[in-house]
Amino acid sequence: MARATKMKYGFPIILFIWLYLDGIIGAAFQPQLFHYPYAMSSYLVVLWLVFTVLFEGPHNNHLEIWAAIVGCVFDLYYTGILGVFVFVFPIVVLVTKVGYREFPVSFFKWLTHCIY
Repeated sequence: MARATKMKYGFPIILFIWLYLDGIIGAAFQPQLFHYPYAMSSYLVVLWLVFTVLFEGPHNNHLEIWAAIVGCVFDLYYTGILGVFVFVFPIVVLVTKVGYREFPVSFFKWLTHCIY
């Protein structure tokens, strides 16, 4: 029961912290390290969403909703308009859930099953 409570309150807090850190890292390293043809993009929010699917398993149904909310906040805060992240974050969560269900936990076990 403690794990569900930790994820219930900890997940959104950490998700919005990563959202904030995405902007900080992108703004801090952009002018000094990279110039015109090159750009840096940190996707800590996507990393947190994928790790949540892998940690919780594909049974968390509210994760797509949280991904859409954070995508909306991400787009409105960093670009000023609703853009691509409203759709990309939930799609990444869905693709990760499908991959988690379809591929076995152990890659080597799957590989030996395919070979023999």
